[in-house]
Amino acid sequence: MNFAARAAKLAESLKARRAWYERLAELAREQGALIAGDAAGLAEMVERKRAVMGELERLAAAAPGLREEWEAIRGGLSRDEAAPVEAELEATAKVLEAVMKSEEEARRMAEAARGTVSEEMRAAAEGKRAAAAYGRNVAPAAPRFVDRAE
Repeated sequence: MNFAARAAKLAESLKARRAWYERLAELAREQGALIAGDAAGLAEMVERKRAVMGELERLAAAAPGLREEWEAIRGGLSRDEAAPVEAELEATAKVLEAVMKSEEEARRMAEAARGTVSEEMRAAAEGKRAAAAYGRNVAPAAPRFVDRAE
Protein backbone atom coordinates (compact mmCIF):
# COMPACT_ATOMS: atom_id res chain seq x y z
CA MET A 1 0.00 0.00 0.00
CA ASN A 2 1.46 3.36 -0.97
CA PHE A 3 1.82 6.30 1.40
CA ALA A 4 -1.20 8.19 0.01
CA ALA A 5 -3.49 5.18 0.42
CA ARG A 6 -2.22 4.60 3.95
CA ALA A 7 -2.78 8.27 4.78
CA ALA A 8 -6.36 8.08 3.47
CA LYS A 9 -6.96 5.00 5.62
CA LEU A 10 -5.52 6.80 8.64
CA ALA A 11 -7.73 9.83 8.01
CA GLU A 12 -10.84 7.62 7.90
CA SER A 13 -9.84 5.85 11.09
CA LEU A 14 -9.23 9.17 12.81
CA LYS A 15 -12.57 10.49 11.58
CA ALA A 16 -14.36 7.48 13.11
CA ARG A 17 -12.58 8.00 16.40
CA ARG A 18 -13.31 11.72 16.39
CA ALA A 19 -17.02 11.01 15.95
CA TRP A 20 -16.95 8.91 19.12
CA TYR A 21 -14.92 11.54 20.95
CA GLU A 22 -17.52 14.13 19.93
CA ARG A 23 -20.23 11.89 21.39
CA LEU A 24 -18.18 11.63 24.58
CA ALA A 25 -17.86 15.43 24.70
CA GLU A 26 -21.62 15.76 24.31
CA LEU A 27 -22.19 13.34 27.17
CA ALA A 28 -19.67 15.16 29.34
CA ARG A 29 -21.55 18.44 28.77
CA GLU A 30 -24.89 16.80 29.65
CA GLN A 31 -23.40 15.30 32.77
CA GLY A 32 -23.08 18.69 34.46
CA ALA A 33 -26.82 19.20 34.58
CA LEU A 34 -27.35 15.75 36.05
CA ILE A 35 -24.82 16.15 38.85
CA ALA A 36 -27.01 18.79 40.45
CA GLY A 37 -29.65 16.28 41.47
CA ASP A 38 -30.66 13.59 39.01
CA ALA A 39 -28.91 10.51 40.42
CA ALA A 40 -30.79 8.09 38.15
CA GLY A 41 -30.00 10.20 35.09
CA LEU A 42 -26.37 10.43 36.17
CA ALA A 43 -26.13 6.65 36.50
CA GLU A 44 -27.59 6.27 33.00
CA MET A 45 -25.11 8.86 31.73
CA VAL A 46 -22.22 6.89 33.20
CA GLU A 47 -23.43 3.77 31.38
CA ARG A 48 -23.67 5.67 28.09
CA LYS A 49 -20.16 7.04 28.59
CA ARG A 50 -18.90 3.52 29.28
CA ALA A 51 -20.44 2.37 26.01
CA VAL A 52 -18.72 5.18 24.11
CA MET A 53 -15.41 4.43 25.82
CA GLY A 54 -15.85 0.77 24.90
CA GLU A 55 -16.33 1.71 21.26
CA LEU A 56 -13.22 3.90 21.37
CA GLU A 57 -11.25 1.01 22.85
CA ARG A 58 -12.57 -1.28 20.11
CA LEU A 59 -11.45 1.20 17.44
CA ALA A 60 -8.02 1.51 19.06
CA ALA A 61 -7.64 -2.27 19.17
CA ALA A 62 -8.75 -2.59 15.53
CA ALA A 63 -6.11 -0.13 14.32
CA PRO A 64 -3.21 -0.12 16.79
CA GLY A 65 -0.18 2.03 16.19
CA LEU A 66 -1.86 4.85 14.27
CA ARG A 67 0.55 7.44 15.62
CA GLU A 68 3.59 5.35 14.76
CA GLU A 69 2.23 4.64 11.29
CA TRP A 70 1.53 8.31 10.70
CA GLU A 71 5.02 9.27 11.78
CA ALA A 72 6.46 6.62 9.47
CA ILE A 73 4.59 7.77 6.35
CA ARG A 74 4.34 11.52 6.97
CA GLY A 75 7.68 12.28 5.33
CA GLY A 76 6.73 10.42 2.14
CA LEU A 77 3.58 12.47 1.52
CA SER A 78 3.01 15.72 -0.25
CA ARG A 79 1.41 18.58 1.65
CA ASP A 80 -1.95 17.88 -0.04
CA GLU A 81 -1.79 14.17 0.76
CA ALA A 82 -0.98 14.86 4.42
CA ALA A 83 -3.60 17.60 4.85
CA PRO A 84 -6.63 15.33 5.57
CA VAL A 85 -4.77 13.46 8.30
CA GLU A 86 -3.41 16.67 9.80
CA ALA A 87 -6.93 18.16 9.78
CA GLU A 88 -8.33 15.10 11.56
CA LEU A 89 -5.56 15.17 14.13
CA GLU A 90 -6.23 18.83 14.83
CA ALA A 91 -10.01 18.36 15.02
CA THR A 92 -9.62 15.36 17.32
CA ALA A 93 -7.27 17.30 19.59
CA LYS A 94 -9.88 20.07 19.90
CA VAL A 95 -12.62 17.58 20.74
CA LEU A 96 -10.41 15.90 23.34
CA GLU A 97 -9.65 19.28 24.87
CA ALA A 98 -13.40 19.96 25.13
CA VAL A 99 -13.95 16.55 26.73
CA MET A 100 -11.26 17.19 29.30
CA LYS A 101 -12.64 20.65 30.06
CA SER A 102 -16.17 19.30 30.50
CA GLU A 103 -14.94 16.44 32.67
CA GLU A 104 -13.00 18.83 34.88
CA GLU A 105 -16.06 21.06 35.25
CA ALA A 106 -18.19 18.03 36.12
CA ARG A 107 -15.61 16.91 38.67
CA ARG A 108 -15.67 20.34 40.33
CA MET A 109 -19.48 20.31 40.38
CA ALA A 110 -19.54 16.81 41.88
CA GLU A 111 -17.08 17.83 44.57
CA ALA A 112 -19.14 20.91 45.39
CA ALA A 113 -22.34 18.86 45.53
CA ARG A 114 -20.64 16.25 47.70
CA GLY A 115 -19.43 19.01 50.03
CA THR A 116 -22.93 20.46 50.30
CA VAL A 117 -24.49 17.08 51.07
CA SER A 118 -21.76 16.31 53.61
CA GLU A 119 -22.39 19.63 55.33
CA GLU A 120 -26.14 19.02 55.43
CA MET A 121 -25.62 15.54 56.87
CA ARG A 122 -23.20 16.90 59.49
CA ALA A 123 -25.69 19.61 60.49
CA ALA A 124 -28.48 17.05 60.78
CA ALA A 125 -26.33 14.77 62.93
CA GLU A 126 -25.37 17.67 65.19
CA GLY A 127 -29.03 18.62 65.54
CA LYS A 128 -29.90 15.10 66.69
CA ARG A 129 -27.00 15.08 69.16
CA ALA A 130 -28.05 18.44 70.56
CA ALA A 131 -31.64 17.29 70.97
CA ALA A 132 -30.46 14.12 72.71
CA ALA A 133 -28.17 16.16 74.99
CA TYR A 134 -31.12 18.23 76.20
CA GLY A 135 -33.17 15.12 76.79
CA ARG A 136 -35.74 15.76 74.12
CA ASN A 137 -37.10 12.93 72.07
CA VAL A 138 -35.53 13.07 68.62
CA ALA A 139 -38.35 11.12 67.03
CA PRO A 140 -41.58 13.03 66.54
CA ALA A 141 -43.97 12.44 69.40
CA ALA A 142 -47.56 11.38 68.85
CA PRO A 143 -49.90 14.35 68.98
CA ARG A 144 -51.94 14.79 72.15
CA PHE A 145 -55.21 16.56 72.50
CA VAL A 146 -56.37 17.80 75.85
CA ASP A 147 -60.05 18.81 76.02
CA ARG A 148 -60.63 21.30 78.73
CA ALA A 149 -63.99 22.61 79.48
CA GLU A 150 -63.83 26.29 80.17
